[in-house]
Amino acid sequence: MSLRLHYAALAKEAEKQDRIAKLHLLFKPEPGQIIMGKQIFSVGTRRNIFQFGRDSGKSFGGSYCMDRFAVTTPKTYSTAVFPERSQGQKILWDSGYLRDKIPQEYWYDQDYDKAFNKSELLIRLENESYIQILGSDNPDSLRGIKPDFCNFDEMRDFKSDVYDIMEANLVGKILNILTTPPDTEGSYTEIVKMFKDAIKEGDTNYCYFELPTYVASSRYAPGGPLHAELMTIKKRLIKRGELAKWNREYEAKFVPGGVGSVFKKYQTNKRHIERSAQFLKTHLKGISNKLSWYCIADPSQNGTFAVLYIALDRSAGVIYIVGEEGVSDNAETGSLDMWARMKRGMMSHHPFPTRWTVIYDEAAAWFYNDLDRHGVFNRDDEPEVEPTHKSVADKTEQMSLAKDIIATRGRLYISREGCSLFIQQLENYVTNKKGEYHKDQPDDFVDCFRYFLAGANFEPFEVPEDDLQEDMEPTSLAGRIKQRLSQESSMTGEMEQYGSDDGEGEDHHFPYEGEDF
Repeated sequence: MSLRLHYAALAKEAEKQDRIAKLHLLFKPEPGQIIMGKQIFSVGTRRNIFQFGRDSGKSFGGSYCMDRFAVTTPKTYSTAVFPERSQGQKILWDSGYLRDKIPQEYWYDQDYDKAFNKSELLIRLENESYIQILGSDNPDSLRGIKPDFCNFDEMRDFKSDVYDIMEANLVGKILNILTTPPDTEGSYTEIVKMFKDAIKEGDTNYCYFELPTYVASSRYAPGGPLHAELMTIKKRLIKRGELAKWNREYEAKFVPGGVGSVFKKYQTNKRHIERSAQFLKTHLKGISNKLSWYCIADPSQNGTFAVLYIALDRSAGVIYIVGEEGVSDNAETGSLDMWARMKRGMMSHHPFPTRWTVIYDEAAAWFYNDLDRHGVFNRDDEPEVEPTHKSVADKTEQMSLAKDIIATRGRLYISREGCSLFIQQLENYVTNKKGEYHKDQPDDFVDCFRYFLAGANFEPFEVPEDDLQEDMEPTSLAGRIKQRLSQESSMTGEMEQYGSDDGEGEDHHFPYEGEDF
């Protein structure tokens, strides 16, 4: 490099640092905002997820980073995308935050009216850079947007296709996802998984941070003015059995099941319900003479063809869900193909066809008619096949029964490995604010479970026995007492991992603590 170019580079860097220093006169960052800024501007990753606890300053931290990029990088376009444009306008524009955090000398012509266009929520700077607030409520309107720097603010509430629409426009650009965790799996959790997979594979363009409230905000940190109040909230939530809510809203961890969760008790009883496939297979073999077997199908030609394999011990009032099928490839959901798949599945769990009853959604009469037309039912060794009668069944009543079954220990066991899709739906099945079931959420396996309860005429008259233990059940009284003490000790340890009520002993790493922002 020539001496002249060297001095030009030094002058350019000096001007950049001067601009940053003037921005810092108007912005005093919180710890979580420091972490965000260092990751973007010092580490330099281009795909960043910052998952914040409640009231941690994520929007203002993201706005600072956007302002800093625009002020120090001429002729660029930066955007803050919110779930709805009006939300962004209220948080960043109407509050005066954007106006107050950008020094007036960097406004276009140093004139508010020329620099700030409220109708477009657009800011024009003197270095020919632009900043704009957008909404994701109309995803198609984002197709032509090609920002150099982009914040997805509260992305958990974005429509599912926003990321796919903008991904190509952000190649080589900077994308920051700023959000609190959702309470159900969906497009956002799929993106998180994609980011985590990229990080595991060594892609240095990606990062993922979980920033709890008491880490990200000095007000809630130990010694802060609101720390004691936060610990009171934590204690209250744990006492009410709402540890998942604490973890999600304040620890910034994704935990399925929020306010609208239909099967709230599933998270509470998860360890009592889920068992390994091998354990269930061994246990059911020992009580095979007591079992009735059911194959429940929710046929579909355009969505997921869902199937559950269920064993019922009617005398003990216990349900065992041992397997599932979830086929969404239209080329494989034909009646004959699915019947062959279902037969293989049934035989793998209990190799006596006539001991099985197949129940299918009555709305999919085409499924039965196709099989009948091909002579499937002409053989004597085929399972009994019958439709549901959901047209006269009360869904509310069935769902209530399903919730009672999940809430009662020893009533339901599900194969951990064999029913991952069903478990996912149980954890994420929600209602809207009116208490109505969301029509666009996956519910194929939940429906199969309902069909089973109705078709098998399940009545929980019998009181279920104690939980089945994965290890060999002790036969002596001393052995059972020792096992129970071990379980209680395990539960105590599970509670202790969340720290003391006063927050002492918390061990959260501040990667950039004390460094200049």
